[in-house]
Parts: sequence; structure tokens; C-alpha cells
Amino acid sequence: MYIVNTTFIVESTAQDAWLNIIRNMYIPFIQSNGFNDITFTRIISTEPTREFTYSIQVGIIDMAMYNIFMERVLVEYNTISAPIFGEKIVWFTSLMKKL
Repeated sequence: MYIVNTTFIVESTAQDAWLNIIRNMYIPFIQSNGFNDITFTRIISTEPTREFTYSIQVGIIDMAMYNIFMERVLVEYNTISAPIFGEKIVWFTSLMKKL
């Protein structure tokens, strides 16, 4: 079992619109592609920042599903997000293996 973790750093001016897209478009899109083990969190910082950090973790069963996720799901996120938010959102993805 694997976990695909995508971390998003969101400027405060984009947060409300970004959250709306994540909740109403992106997470349903993830689910419509057969990925139902999803955890969406906000990372809490002990220091004041002007940005907000979020994480979406998706459980996958094998590397074939990982490839589908990367080629279909993350491409869709970038297609939705990039034209709207540009550089107001920075994100990266990590693959983790459950032990």
C-alpha cells in the first residue's frame, strides 16, 4: 500500500477560492477516478505566516494506480489550478510506502 501526498502552500489572498475548488471540484474528481482513501488536512504552523499549508493524501494499492494518479489526477489539478492561481499556489507531491 502506498500514499500519494500532495502538499500545497496557498497565499492568503487565494485561500477561499482555492478551498472551494479543492472541495467542490478536485476531491470529487479524485473520487471519480476510483481513489476513495483520501485525507485532506491543513498543516498548523506554530509561527505566524502569510500562507496556509494543506495536504491531500490518497491511498493507492500499487504502482500502476500511482501512474494513473500522476498522469490523470495531478494533471487535472494543474489544468484547473494554474490558470486561476498562477504563482499564488506552490505544490509538490511525494510517494510514501506504508510499512
